[in-house]
Amino acid sequence: MISVQPQDIGSMLGAVGAIKNPVGTALGFLGLSDSEQRAGVPTWAWMVVAFGVGTYVGMQYGDKLKRYL
Repeated sequence: MISVQPQDIGSMLGAVGAIKNPVGTALGFLGLSDSEQRAGVPTWAWMVVAFGVGTYVGMQYGDKLKRYL
């Protein structure tokens, strides 16, 4: 059995850098290295994300949106 105390969570977050740089930590979990994070997210990647979100919203809420448009 694993026993986790509140102070363990704080030390774990500090070890991965989540407290000092939460965005960098999240991007690191997504597989982006430090140099890739410093370079920024390319425009084509934002376009892919926007297309994906638009497709999802259209599929999930398209019928409801047609009533209002």
